[in-house]
Amino acid sequence: MDIAVSFVTYANRVDCEGRSYRTYSRYISDYRRFIEGTRFEKKVITKIKASDIHNFCESITGSGEEYSVQTIKNLKTITNYVFDWTVNNDIVPYNVSRQVNLKDLNLRDEDNYEEIYSDEERKKLLKVVLNHPEDVIARMFVILFCMPLRLGEVRSITIKWSDVDFEKKVVHVRRSLCYFRKDGKYVFEWHDTKTHNSKRTIPLTTRAMEALNKQRVRGQEILLKNAQTAQDEYKNLVFVTRNNRPTQQFIVQECMDVTTRRIQKEHPEFERFPPHCFRHTLPTR
Repeated sequence: MDIAVSFVTYANRVDCEGRSYRTYSRYISDYRRFIEGTRFEKKVITKIKASDIHNFCESITGSGEEYSVQTIKNLKTITNYVFDWTVNNDIVPYNVSRQVNLKDLNLRDEDNYEEIYSDEERKKLLKVVLNHPEDVIARMFVILFCMPLRLGEVRSITIKWSDVDFEKKVVHVRRSLCYFRKDGKYVFEWHDTKTHNSKRTIPLTTRAMEALNKQRVRGQEILLKNAQTAQDEYKNLVFVTRNNRPTQQFIVQECMDVTTRRIQKEHPEFERFPPHCFRHTLPTR
């Protein structure tokens, strides 16, 4: 049994673990982003040593990308859960993953989830994204700057465009979209918001209205192009990929990194921020 089989078996038992689908979908996303398709994934579970896990995490941090402490902690959590499952099922005698110390890895000194964009940084980023009006992710960034939304809420503002009230200039946040493994395959599924207070009505700025109108036109074009293959449950999503599929968090972060590199060509001092910083920026403006 290798990591891949162990993870799939564990993932199929998520309902028994008492974890939220939002947390679970994040682990699924990180697994696919960092572990799936690697040599590490194919290692036999009974032969994995603490040094194997440490070296794998070290190889990620040495890839040239700058990762936060939380990202690597998520990877460690995934291996912890996999080995917990194998211990409970008498496959291995103890959880080797919990012996791994990652403090020596080259990570960002501190996570910047609570940081915000300055007015100057905000203008630089908007200048770049507005120069790419055909980019669905660029329009998503405009929405993130104009509305205090979580990334998961922006990815899936509503399942119906009727939740965006253009006349009253408001958007109703009623649910969130999760991506996880269910019945042996990965699926998108609608779930309740992160907290009860997350269900709310948010006013739309003029710039947000413009971005949503452009996105509605683009969405209609995508539907026409994929008329034969478009799935009914995705036809009313606000933000979709060119294949009429929901976007995923790691795709948005990768696009954010591309945007950051574009800015850094002219402004090398511009720092990489995770999308969550958008949400903290708006209340300060």
